[in-house]
Amino acid sequence: MRAPEKRFAIILFLAILLPSIIFSVYEFTKLNQNEEQILQIYNSQLEAVLFSINQYSEDVLTSWAVKLRNALSAGKTDEVGFTLNDFMKDKPPVKYISIISGTSNYIYPPSSSDSLYQLLDSVIQLRRPKLDRLKIFLKQGYSKLEPFYIPLDTPLVSLYFVPDTLNGSNLLYGILLQPENFVRDILKNKVQQVAGTDFTIPVINGVRDSIIAGPDSLLASQFTIRKELWFLPGYYIGISPKGKTIDELVYERAWRSYALIFVLNLVIMVGVWVVFKNIKKALELVRLKSDFVSNVSHELRTPLALISMFSETLELGRVRNDSKRQEYYKIISQEAQRLSKIVNRLLNFSQTEAGKRTYHFDHVDVNDVCRKVNETYKFHLEHNGFSFKYVEGKDVPVIAADYEALSEAVINLIDNASKYSKDRKFIELHTGHSEASVFIEVRDQGIGIKEKNQKKIFDKFYRETTGSVHNTKGAGLGLSLVKHIMENHKGKIELFSTYGRGSMFRLVFPLKTNIKLQQLIKNGVSDDKDIDS
Repeated sequence: MRAPEKRFAIILFLAILLPSIIFSVYEFTKLNQNEEQILQIYNSQLEAVLFSINQYSEDVLTSWAVKLRNALSAGKTDEVGFTLNDFMKDKPPVKYISIISGTSNYIYPPSSSDSLYQLLDSVIQLRRPKLDRLKIFLKQGYSKLEPFYIPLDTPLVSLYFVPDTLNGSNLLYGILLQPENFVRDILKNKVQQVAGTDFTIPVINGVRDSIIAGPDSLLASQFTIRKELWFLPGYYIGISPKGKTIDELVYERAWRSYALIFVLNLVIMVGVWVVFKNIKKALELVRLKSDFVSNVSHELRTPLALISMFSETLELGRVRNDSKRQEYYKIISQEAQRLSKIVNRLLNFSQTEAGKRTYHFDHVDVNDVCRKVNETYKFHLEHNGFSFKYVEGKDVPVIAADYEALSEAVINLIDNASKYSKDRKFIELHTGHSEASVFIEVRDQGIGIKEKNQKKIFDKFYRETTGSVHNTKGAGLGLSLVKHIMENHKGKIELFSTYGRGSMFRLVFPLKTNIKLQQLIKNGVSDDKDIDS
């Protein structure tokens, strides 16, 4: 990579890629923060939902506690069973009523299970400090319910409270609920009302990790955000958007953002790469143009200097020998022809670049074209030490072509072969055909072309720069003109080259396309612009 290209690469990196990388890192950091914010939002919503449901539960249970307290305070001691039965008949979730006085515990309706009494006694002993604080709360004007979880086969939740009038007694009342029945009969409608159409809010048994009120199609494990109910220890409510869980929503949103950032960076990198390639190509073109000007100046200066020198010698009468004088005339003529070729090539290139060059198609015999090129250049090539061989194909079909342009293409290929053959000076010109095409080949045993450069040699101003070839004459236009000529003949140019062993250029004219061109010529169309249209 040359210095200007390095500078542009650094500028592009600092101006575009570095800000893009910084932005991406910032966005990734922000995404993590956004995920935390989403979780916080749902936690806040769950807190609000939980407060609403707990408030409703407290209202229901407090009203039951008040009714029980009033019923027991108004009833007679010997009619407690009837009083409790009346209280429980319209409250299906209530399984038992517990009345604790001192160390005795009365349960209604009486249970045949000793385990219930034992568990209840152990829970009461374990929670005695909390139960004692209920009296302190009542003295302060606050009647509080204290919930305990009782782990039976069918779990119960006990809610103990103290009567309004203490009278120095140790009396406690307890409501023993079947929590799952309470959820289904009392809380379910309230939960659905709070959930609305946007959220799924199930009630979850935390011990079994199963949903007891909510959609059957979902698993409790899908609800990672959950909060415990105040009055139902071991039972939770969860929250999730309908259709997808919060984890799925966060995951999907995160990956959508990651994909967007990735695509954005990919587009930027591709854009930077395209810009860099174009800049590199433009810089290469500038360099090639600079070389072109230098080479053309040298190409023009050499024949002009020779013409000037020999004409001045002849003008001053310094050459007295006729044979020497004829030699000078010949050199002047050759250099003038060489100069004319250079100028014509520049003019052709200029017309080609401007899109003004026109081709006039006619029926052309490629053997005739190559035969005349052979007659014209064989002596010149052999005079310069080349072994030049022309192999004419048999029964080669006539094609539709511009005779002069085709001659120019062949001459340019031969000229190119002669320039790049320094040690092994062998050039062959072949014509031939296959079922699908007519072709002209120019073969040499020159320096060859490296594989990495084979696509570049048809670019304008490009010259092979390996070995000592930087001293080779030429402006880098010949092969570019050949390519343009072949494109306008609906043909192609093929290259077969091995570095260090030589090259073969093949001009291919597809017969299928050429038949159409010949038909157009028969119809009186010969100009390339008319043919293209």
